[in-house]
Amino acid sequence: MPGSESGDRVILFADKNFLGLGQFLAEGFYDSSDLSIGNDVICSVKVPSGLVVRLYEHWHFQGGHLDVDQDAPDLGGWARTASSAVVYKTSDPPPEIRKIVLYEGPQMAGAARVVGPYNFPFEETRPQVPLGSALIPDGMVLRVYPEVVFSPPLDFTDYFSDIMNLGPQGAENYSWKAYKQPGGDP
Repeated sequence: MPGSESGDRVILFADKNFLGLGQFLAEGFYDSSDLSIGNDVICSVKVPSGLVVRLYEHWHFQGGHLDVDQDAPDLGGWARTASSAVVYKTSDPPPEIRKIVLYEGPQMAGAARVVGPYNFPFEETRPQVPLGSALIPDGMVLRVYPEVVFSPPLDFTDYFSDIMNLGPQGAENYSWKAYKQPGGDP
């Protein structure tokens, strides 16, 4: 793709210095399945004036993120890390992600379930699967109760960021709620 003009699109490259396989991205959201360049392969990025590409560590726009608002011939520690991306205008606020990804096992292992973005607050009093880890974006909360049916007097633990090992949470011994942190827009 060297020599290609991006105009109003970002270009992702699989190698440093804008070399290798590339993919154009217009404004929008691109999950791992939308990145034809591949998962965990982006090493450099061309960004036209007026745009920002936010690269996310995990699928469904989860984990850490890196905002790039100018050409970056080498993403350094972020090279071969991104699994999803959002392209937006510099004049717009950064994207707000309202999805929480729940995994059966620790360390994002096992079956995954995406909760959100439009069904918050969401709760489950009789989960059908164990809960071992969760990816929780900024501004969201996962509240885990130690019993199947929760009520206000019960103990609970709030998680405000990714948690890689929730301990043994069998489907028969927990319940949960997912919601936006108080004080944010609905």
